[in-house]
Amino acid sequence: MKKHLMLVLAVLLVGLISTAAFAQPPENHVLIEDFEDATPETLEQYWRPDFSYLEVNEDPEFAKSGTKSLKMVKDLSHFRQANVLLNSNHPMWGELLNHFKLGFWVYIADHENIYENEWALFLATHSGGEWKEAILNMRQSDLQPGWNWIETYILLDESIDELMFGFNYYGEEEVPTYIDYICVY
Repeated sequence: MKKHLMLVLAVLLVGLISTAAFAQPPENHVLIEDFEDATPETLEQYWRPDFSYLEVNEDPEFAKSGTKSLKMVKDLSHFRQANVLLNSNHPMWGELLNHFKLGFWVYIADHENIYENEWALFLATHSGGEWKEAILNMRQSDLQPGWNWIETYILLDESIDELMFGFNYYGEEEVPTYIDYICVY
């Protein structure tokens, strides 16, 4: 009995590890952004920094798909938060309104500096520049150092004009965070 229980636990553990290691978008996804064609101009046109600085990352070590990703660095003038908002000018915005699930890769460079409560990573909607509702709240314990595949249900209506990707950090350090391969399905 004890050997049987140990075998079941080992199989479950291997299943959990392989799921995290091989997480990826499903085959039927629609790509919103992979940043391969991103330039400083397109970042300025489609993305709005909020308590952060944005740049196109071209270091393949911090790109999950292809050779580029979005690099967001916390603005030291704000004590905790770093956000980036995707706006409705993006050419694939309409796809966000037509699907029920959103997925993306996020690279957490400094796991220990992430806020420990339920607002470590969050997604929220904006309408007319005002906060509307939270879609997803994650704790530090839900995230691993390195790449994390994040997915959540979304129900966006026509009144939504921005989708916020938000992160909360401790300390006064410039902590880079990378976002790559945003898709819906």
